[in-house]
Amino acid sequence: MKPDHTRSCDRWQHRLRLCLCVLLLGALATVAPLAGCGTYQSRLHTVHSQAAHRHRVTARLAADVPEAPGDGPHWAPVRWTDRRGAERSTIAEVPDGAARGDPVTVWVDHTGQAARPPMSPRKALAAGWTAGVVCAGGLVLAFGACWAGLNAGFDRVRYARWAREWQTVEPKWSRELLS
Repeated sequence: MKPDHTRSCDRWQHRLRLCLCVLLLGALATVAPLAGCGTYQSRLHTVHSQAAHRHRVTARLAADVPEAPGDGPHWAPVRWTDRRGAERSTIAEVPDGAARGDPVTVWVDHTGQAARPPMSPRKALAAGWTAGVVCAGGLVLAFGACWAGLNAGFDRVRYARWAREWQTVEPKWSRELLS
């Protein structure tokens, strides 16, 4: 059997690296999916809440929309009457070339105020995936920082040991060279 000439700090560094890798794999397998699923569930709750409290109304354009070059959205004032008979108005996205009085769909909340359309389940899913991927990226960055710190710490120990050994060996070798 060959004698083991590996330094003890090298063996400890190898063991700690293995532990870090196991921790990273465990965290990637649990924390990132939990973050993604938690975000998805939260956003899905928002989807259901908004769907329950927002609805479409048909508003009428309050002014003509001039035909403008470009593919961007056109915004114009619109008016509608809410369930209580109060007249409401807002600025809404309208089709190019629409004329005064044309119908436009507007989303309103439970109080009758203009609101954004409810979040779609697809956006909730995208938010969940994004959270999971960002969490996994953060875990990998934290792992990299721990790995670098571990290496720097063990290098420091090795360099200090080497300097102590050199302090004892160098005078002896210098005498032998000079004689």
